[in-house]
Amino acid sequence: PDEAAAVFVEISGEPVTCRMRFDIDDQGRQRSLVMVSCPQALKNSTKAALSEWKFLPPSRGDKAEWTKHEIDVVFQSNVVASEQRPDLNGFLVQVPPYATPRWAASPLESRAVTRWMREKGVDSVKCTAELAVGEMGIPTQFELLDCPPFIGKIVEKQSNRWGFGLVGATESDGSRFQMELERSSSE
Repeated sequence: PDEAAAVFVEISGEPVTCRMRFDIDDQGRQRSLVMVSCPQALKNSTKAALSEWKFLPPSRGDKAEWTKHEIDVVFQSNVVASEQRPDLNGFLVQVPPYATPRWAASPLESRAVTRWMREKGVDSVKCTAELAVGEMGIPTQFELLDCPPFIGKIVEKQSNRWGFGLVGATESDGSRFQMELERSSSE
């Protein structure tokens, strides 16, 4: 799901269902998609998910025919437990937990990084880190996986200063997140 859908589902605190009705033509293509019921925040993700589905053309005997079909798409956040699982008329979309940095601009956009790139003669830089998020959104177990040491210190300092917001997880729950930052001199 897109970010708006993920946030909507997380805030709702319970599974949210979108019901869709559509035709399947004699070639197995979806036609005439109608949202029977679906919150606005989930419509784009629901349409995108359904567009990935492929169908065999329905047939009566040896002849392919058009048919109508309804399906429920159930969105569920990572921290919501659902007693009922969707059946063959629906599918479950579970929002994986993610962390969003609270800083206003990427630490890779700092003057210190610009100067470092110029001095080293590099056109691009990438920094990957793995972390858990503790109280007040401050990272714990911050581990640089692939990052020049000078850049890594800047990224870790900004991460500790600003912290992270969480969706689908709670502070100190043990969830681990991977952060990837990139910058090229043309940006």
